[in-house]
Amino acid sequence: MLGAMMLTSPRQICAGAWLFGTLLGLVLLGEATLGADWAALGERIAATPAWVWATTALTWAGALALRAWRLQREWLPRRALAFADSLGLSVAHLAVHAALPVRFREASYVRLLHRRAGIPLERAALSLVWLRWQDLTVGLAFGAALLLPLESATRVAAAALVLLVGAVVLPQRARRTG
Repeated sequence: MLGAMMLTSPRQICAGAWLFGTLLGLVLLGEATLGADWAALGERIAATPAWVWATTALTWAGALALRAWRLQREWLPRRALAFADSLGLSVAHLAVHAALPVRFREASYVRLLHRRAGIPLERAALSLVWLRWQDLTVGLAFGAALLLPLESATRVAAAALVLLVGAVVLPQRARRTG
Protein backbone atom coordinates (compact mmCIF):
# COMPACT_ATOMS: atom_id res chain seq x y z
CA MET A 1 0.00 0.00 0.00
CA LEU A 2 2.80 2.40 0.86
CA GLY A 3 4.40 1.74 -2.53
CA ALA A 4 1.23 2.89 -4.27
CA MET A 5 1.39 6.20 -2.41
CA MET A 6 5.01 6.94 -3.32
CA LEU A 7 5.60 10.09 -5.31
CA THR A 8 7.37 9.07 -8.49
CA SER A 9 7.12 11.84 -11.08
CA PRO A 10 8.54 15.36 -10.70
CA ARG A 11 5.00 16.74 -10.97
CA GLN A 12 3.83 14.53 -8.09
CA ILE A 13 6.84 15.52 -6.01
CA CYS A 14 6.16 19.23 -6.64
CA ALA A 15 2.47 18.77 -5.81
CA GLY A 16 3.37 16.87 -2.63
CA ALA A 17 5.89 19.53 -1.60
CA TRP A 18 3.34 22.28 -2.28
CA LEU A 19 0.67 20.46 -0.25
CA PHE A 20 3.10 19.83 2.63
CA GLY A 21 4.26 23.48 2.57
CA THR A 22 0.67 24.73 2.51
CA LEU A 23 -0.35 22.54 5.44
CA LEU A 24 2.76 23.51 7.40
CA GLY A 25 2.10 27.18 6.65
CA LEU A 26 -1.50 26.90 7.86
CA VAL A 27 -0.38 25.17 11.07
CA LEU A 28 2.26 27.87 11.69
CA LEU A 29 -0.26 30.62 10.90
CA GLY A 30 -2.71 29.07 13.38
CA GLU A 31 0.00 28.87 16.02
CA ALA A 32 1.13 32.46 15.42
CA THR A 33 -2.40 33.84 15.63
CA LEU A 34 -3.51 31.75 18.60
CA GLY A 35 -4.93 34.11 21.18
CA ALA A 36 -4.92 37.09 18.81
CA ASP A 37 -7.29 39.92 19.62
CA TRP A 38 -9.40 39.74 16.46
CA ALA A 39 -11.83 42.39 17.70
CA ALA A 40 -9.01 44.92 18.09
CA LEU A 41 -7.70 44.04 14.64
CA GLY A 42 -11.17 44.53 13.19
CA GLU A 43 -11.45 47.92 14.89
CA ARG A 44 -8.08 49.02 13.49
CA ILE A 45 -9.04 47.89 10.00
CA ALA A 46 -12.38 49.70 10.24
CA ALA A 47 -10.67 52.84 11.57
CA THR A 48 -8.26 52.97 8.63
CA PRO A 49 -9.40 55.66 6.18
CA ALA A 50 -10.59 54.53 2.75
CA TRP A 51 -7.91 56.64 1.06
CA VAL A 52 -5.20 54.55 2.77
CA TRP A 53 -6.70 51.34 1.38
CA ALA A 54 -7.07 52.90 -2.06
CA THR A 55 -3.50 54.23 -2.02
CA THR A 56 -2.19 50.83 -0.94
CA ALA A 57 -4.12 49.03 -3.69
CA LEU A 58 -3.00 51.53 -6.33
CA THR A 59 0.60 51.26 -5.17
CA TRP A 60 0.54 47.46 -5.48
CA ALA A 61 -1.15 47.67 -8.88
CA GLY A 62 1.37 50.28 -10.02
CA ALA A 63 4.32 48.21 -8.82
CA LEU A 64 3.01 45.14 -10.64
CA ALA A 65 2.36 47.15 -13.80
CA LEU A 66 5.87 48.64 -13.69
CA ARG A 67 7.42 45.21 -13.23
CA ALA A 68 5.33 43.86 -16.12
CA TRP A 69 6.38 46.80 -18.29
CA ARG A 70 10.03 46.19 -17.38
CA LEU A 71 9.73 42.52 -18.28
CA GLN A 72 8.06 43.34 -21.57
CA ARG A 73 10.72 45.93 -22.45
CA GLU A 74 13.53 43.55 -21.52
CA TRP A 75 12.28 40.76 -23.79
CA LEU A 76 10.66 42.79 -26.58
CA PRO A 77 13.75 42.85 -28.84
CA ARG A 78 14.04 39.04 -28.75
CA ARG A 79 10.51 37.81 -28.14
CA ALA A 80 7.04 39.29 -28.51
CA LEU A 81 5.74 39.29 -24.95
CA ALA A 82 2.32 40.88 -24.53
CA PHE A 83 1.78 43.19 -21.58
CA ALA A 84 -0.95 40.86 -20.26
CA ASP A 85 1.53 37.96 -20.30
CA SER A 86 4.14 40.08 -18.51
CA LEU A 87 1.54 41.11 -15.95
CA GLY A 88 0.56 37.46 -15.46
CA LEU A 89 4.20 36.58 -14.83
CA SER A 90 4.50 39.44 -12.32
CA VAL A 91 1.36 38.39 -10.43
CA ALA A 92 2.43 34.71 -10.42
CA HIS A 93 5.85 35.69 -9.07
CA LEU A 94 4.21 37.81 -6.36
CA ALA A 95 2.04 34.83 -5.39
CA VAL A 96 5.13 32.63 -5.17
CA HIS A 97 6.75 35.25 -2.93
CA ALA A 98 3.89 34.88 -0.50
CA ALA A 99 4.11 31.08 -0.45
CA LEU A 100 7.77 30.07 -0.67
CA PRO A 101 10.95 30.61 1.35
CA VAL A 102 13.38 33.24 0.08
CA ARG A 103 15.73 31.14 -2.07
CA PHE A 104 12.88 29.32 -3.77
CA ARG A 105 11.32 32.67 -4.64
CA GLU A 106 14.35 33.61 -6.68
CA ALA A 107 14.44 30.28 -8.47
CA SER A 108 10.72 30.58 -9.19
CA TYR A 109 11.31 33.75 -11.21
CA VAL A 110 13.69 31.90 -13.53
CA ARG A 111 11.33 28.93 -13.76
CA LEU A 112 8.27 31.11 -14.47
CA LEU A 113 10.06 32.96 -17.26
CA HIS A 114 11.19 29.68 -18.76
CA ARG A 115 7.84 27.87 -18.55
CA ARG A 116 5.44 30.72 -19.33
CA ALA A 117 7.44 32.78 -21.81
CA GLY A 118 9.76 30.18 -23.29
CA ILE A 119 12.89 32.06 -22.22
CA PRO A 120 15.99 29.83 -22.02
CA LEU A 121 17.00 29.15 -18.41
CA GLU A 122 20.38 30.90 -18.68
CA ARG A 123 18.77 34.06 -20.11
CA ALA A 124 16.04 33.92 -17.45
CA ALA A 125 18.74 33.71 -14.76
CA LEU A 126 20.43 36.79 -16.22
CA SER A 127 17.06 38.53 -16.15
CA LEU A 128 16.84 37.79 -12.42
CA VAL A 129 20.28 39.32 -11.88
CA TRP A 130 19.15 42.39 -13.84
CA LEU A 131 15.94 42.61 -11.77
CA ARG A 132 17.89 42.46 -8.51
CA TRP A 133 20.37 45.04 -9.84
CA GLN A 134 17.44 47.37 -10.47
CA ASP A 135 16.12 46.74 -6.95
CA LEU A 136 19.55 47.52 -5.51
CA THR A 137 19.84 50.70 -7.58
CA VAL A 138 16.44 51.97 -6.42
CA GLY A 139 17.23 51.08 -2.80
CA LEU A 140 20.53 52.92 -2.94
CA ALA A 141 18.87 55.94 -4.55
CA PHE A 142 16.24 56.05 -1.79
CA GLY A 143 18.98 55.67 0.80
CA ALA A 144 20.94 58.54 -0.73
CA ALA A 145 17.85 60.75 -0.92
CA LEU A 146 16.66 60.06 2.61
CA LEU A 147 19.65 59.11 4.77
CA LEU A 148 22.76 60.99 3.67
CA PRO A 149 23.67 63.68 6.22
CA LEU A 150 23.70 66.41 3.55
CA GLU A 151 21.52 69.28 2.41
CA SER A 152 18.30 68.29 0.62
CA ALA A 153 19.46 69.41 -2.82
CA THR A 154 22.71 67.47 -2.44
CA ARG A 155 20.84 64.33 -1.36
CA VAL A 156 18.55 64.60 -4.40
CA ALA A 157 21.59 65.08 -6.66
CA ALA A 158 23.28 62.04 -5.07
CA ALA A 159 20.12 59.96 -5.63
CA ALA A 160 19.98 61.09 -9.28
CA LEU A 161 23.64 60.18 -9.69
CA VAL A 162 23.02 56.71 -8.20
CA LEU A 163 20.11 56.20 -10.62
CA LEU A 164 22.15 57.39 -13.58
CA VAL A 165 25.13 55.17 -12.77
CA GLY A 166 23.06 52.15 -11.71
CA ALA A 167 20.41 52.26 -14.42
CA VAL A 168 22.31 53.63 -17.41
CA VAL A 169 26.10 53.74 -17.17
CA LEU A 170 26.93 50.36 -15.61
CA PRO A 171 24.36 48.37 -17.65
CA GLN A 172 25.72 49.92 -20.88
CA ARG A 173 29.27 48.97 -19.89
CA ALA A 174 28.13 45.47 -19.01
CA ARG A 175 26.50 45.06 -22.43
CA ARG A 176 29.67 46.21 -24.20
CA THR A 177 31.97 43.90 -22.24
CA GLY A 178 29.60 40.90 -21.99
